[in-house]
Amino acid sequence: MIVVCKVHGPQSGLMISPDLGVDASDPHVEIVDLLYVYDGVLAWEFHVSSEFAQAHGLMAGVEPLPDQPGEWARELRCCCVKCFEEAHGGQFDEDHKWVQE
Repeated sequence: MIVVCKVHGPQSGLMISPDLGVDASDPHVEIVDLLYVYDGVLAWEFHVSSEFAQAHGLMAGVEPLPDQPGEWARELRCCCVKCFEEAHGGQFDEDHKWVQE
């Protein structure tokens, strides 16, 4: 997904839980990677706080692609990858998993 960031211009975007802000965010919050694959190819990727994951019964990992992600996905918001990495002090590895610096 491509987003038009106010700071970085057109960038890759990602879906995050509403408590993972990029303005006054706590860079030490635990981030849970929810990755869904179809025929071995990444189809959906969501990144949520551990609190959000716990509240919705979600666990980190790679799962088969469901028909629908669940009602919890309606709470997610879109974010520029660069803004997210700067705010949370880390980066995504080649497997789309969050790595804290």
